[in-house]
Amino acid sequence: MTSYKKFLSASTALATGFLVSSTGLLLQAEASKAHVNHTHKPVQDQLHLSHLDSAAPLIRLSLPKSGSSKRFSGKLQFVNNTKYQIKLSLVRTIRLSNSRLPQRLSLAPGATKTIPLSGSIQAREGFASVGVVYSSSMGGQSIGVVNIEIKNGRFRPIKTGAFGLGSKGSAAIAVPSSARIGPGIRGYKRFLKGTRSFGKASKAMKGKRQTPQPKRTNQDNQFKLDSLKPKNQFRLINWLPNVWDPSKLISYAFDKYFSILTPNAVAANGVYKGRFVFRTTESSDIYLPAVGVGVKAVKGNQSCHHTPALARTTADGNGDFQLNINTGGSYKICYYTKNPFIKIGRKVNSDLYVWGDSARNSIPNSRVVRQPVRHDGVFDIWYEAMAFQTSMTNAGIDPVRTGNNRIRVKFPSAGGDCPPLPGPWSCAYSNGRVMMMADHALRHGVMSHELAHQVDNKYHQPRPAGSGGSHSFDGCYSPAARAGMVVTEGWANFEMARSLGTRSSSRFRNSYRPDIANQLIDSINMDLNGSNCAGVAGSGVNGSESNISTILWDFYDKSNDNNDTLHYVDPNYLTNMYLSLNPDTAKILNTRILNDCKSNANKNVTNNGQVCKGIFAQNGGSD
Repeated sequence: MTSYKKFLSASTALATGFLVSSTGLLLQAEASKAHVNHTHKPVQDQLHLSHLDSAAPLIRLSLPKSGSSKRFSGKLQFVNNTKYQIKLSLVRTIRLSNSRLPQRLSLAPGATKTIPLSGSIQAREGFASVGVVYSSSMGGQSIGVVNIEIKNGRFRPIKTGAFGLGSKGSAAIAVPSSARIGPGIRGYKRFLKGTRSFGKASKAMKGKRQTPQPKRTNQDNQFKLDSLKPKNQFRLINWLPNVWDPSKLISYAFDKYFSILTPNAVAANGVYKGRFVFRTTESSDIYLPAVGVGVKAVKGNQSCHHTPALARTTADGNGDFQLNINTGGSYKICYYTKNPFIKIGRKVNSDLYVWGDSARNSIPNSRVVRQPVRHDGVFDIWYEAMAFQTSMTNAGIDPVRTGNNRIRVKFPSAGGDCPPLPGPWSCAYSNGRVMMMADHALRHGVMSHELAHQVDNKYHQPRPAGSGGSHSFDGCYSPAARAGMVVTEGWANFEMARSLGTRSSSRFRNSYRPDIANQLIDSINMDLNGSNCAGVAGSGVNGSESNISTILWDFYDKSNDNNDTLHYVDPNYLTNMYLSLNPDTAKILNTRILNDCKSNANKNVTNNGQVCKGIFAQNGGSD
């Protein structure tokens, strides 16, 4: 294996998202409300180490080897591995009831505190997760979670990633008739090689680079998407208030009921129609479609790993698929965590998660709905990856990396996967490798942030100078040494937020998961002000990744607060502009946005950029 030069990078879990529009203009709000306060050479194979929990203590949940789900005993251990005094606040519990947990506790630097834990487990038979989530006074969240299996009222902890095809609990079973299946990812499509050409940004949105750069070799063909072309020369127009749109509510409606009864069978040659769903680790009652999962048919006496398959395909946004099967004998349907965009396995390059149905001798007349009994959180991060892919492709950006740089995820990560940390953690390499720790299956946003880096790495070569070194979301750094890190991490934070939530809310609430839509995803709010680094690094809005994240968010969201009175009409504009500009510093990116604002054509709206300068000022000062 190639030895990698490494640098520390950020991964902050924020969550918000996008709505489709047809122009790339900026809108101006009518009124304002009070705002809430708050020399490295580029290398090709860099390590992005997740920092989202860097100032949040570790939580270890310990349970006995077995016990009654009606009454259990265990313990929670809090480890403050930082040099700061930290206060923790209980955010929520996961399937725990009748448990007396401290609502708040304080930990001195380097301190460890262990408390007993007892209560009952609220979960159905089969696979589930139990745990706690605390927020840190320094930002980020701490998660302590254990995967379990329940049978006949008793539970046993299980090792994440330890199951295999054919082992206990791994076979697919029918979804209960009483189950409600949530809506799939709206707008998801299959973007297979050769079906549609995508590139960076349309020419209408391209800006001029401010610094010379060597020719890039890892580029796809430019695409032409008429819907993204500005209708005229203006990028700034007067804002109009939102109008209530029932269609937005309809999009969250649950899918129609699918029959799960096995219908009368016909000959074993025909079209097999199926649907694959998964039960989330956070709720025993929530089923979601396995969007984009790989599906294939093999002969009944063959392994799911057998090649060639009788037929193969990819599930659509609702988890639906169909296969043309032609065999003289029995067959079975297999499901696996791989598609053209991403693959998830127990190892970086192999050992995919696979589920298989029982062998059949005939083709059902109607759709068969199936689910995995156990997935250890694999589908929680898979679903988030599909939401991110959708946000990129809907923006006209091809996120698929090919060849030796295709995206490969190891889940769960192990000790040594994310150096210099000795234990399991979440991180990503610029060559497409991603490591995800088991607890982060429930830490929405980690996967999206790392995937944002992978898209940036595809189009932003070579990497900007100063991308190395340890850092945090609101830390201040010298622009002379850390300019590349500030801009790339700030953009990754923004893209993660854009892909997961809603543009119309000042708080990022999860819209890609309607079942938890009213739950704050992260303790860090990107609608807060960025750090003012003028007195620390002398850098103004160039010194912290929080500056870039919050500035981009304020030009993206429709929230009208303080100086945040403008937003781009086209929700995809900022993504396209960044990937076209490929800024090596925050100043290059900021200058491009200010030039939009200062355009003479828009002087009546922006007063030659004064409105935009106000947004920059509230997010760390002006240049």
